[in-house]
Amino acid sequence: MAHRAFSIVQFLLLPLLFLPPSTLFQQEPEFRLGFKGLADLIPQLVGSPLEEEQRNPLNGDALQRTTTGLMVWRKADNWTAFTDGSRSWIRGPQGLQSRGNEELFDWEVAAAVPGPTLVPPLTATPGPSATPALPLGGIRSPDPAGEWVTSVSPNTRYYTSRNGLSVWRDWTPRNRIWFATEGDLLSAYPGRTRR
Repeated sequence: MAHRAFSIVQFLLLPLLFLPPSTLFQQEPEFRLGFKGLADLIPQLVGSPLEEEQRNPLNGDALQRTTTGLMVWRKADNWTAFTDGSRSWIRGPQGLQSRGNEELFDWEVAAAVPGPTLVPPLTATPGPSATPALPLGGIRSPDPAGEWVTSVSPNTRYYTSRNGLSVWRDWTPRNRIWFATEGDLLSAYPGRTRR
């Protein structure tokens, strides 16, 4: 009888041998590489990871949501940043620096000219001291990098399609932010009017 019970248990456990280890042992998400280095510098600001690092298919940047904001690694110029929705802490060529999300450092402006700049914050779950963040998909670029565009300037009330009115060409090039869909843009900038 005991042998038969043991055989039944073996039969029931056999499928577990063919499951990937990640299915059997759910690990808590963690920071790795550059995200870990930045999190170690400002742990009280970064909080804890909510998910494993993800890649943005539009530009290869790495993203990881945290309990207080979003970690971003920018492939184009190899800088790592954390944003809480209103401020960013960037580990770039000048070491660790902080700025408002509506601002850019001189070295960021120079880097943005040849290609698109992913704008932190992206999708982030705000913590108690964070303000809401922008949805995933916003790419800051002087040149078209999506189908819908507006300006990050708080004075801008309008948005347009890439092929629609060329009013976007009048906006400061470094302030143009592009989205794949009109819905993404309106999620990031509710209340803007289409032109």
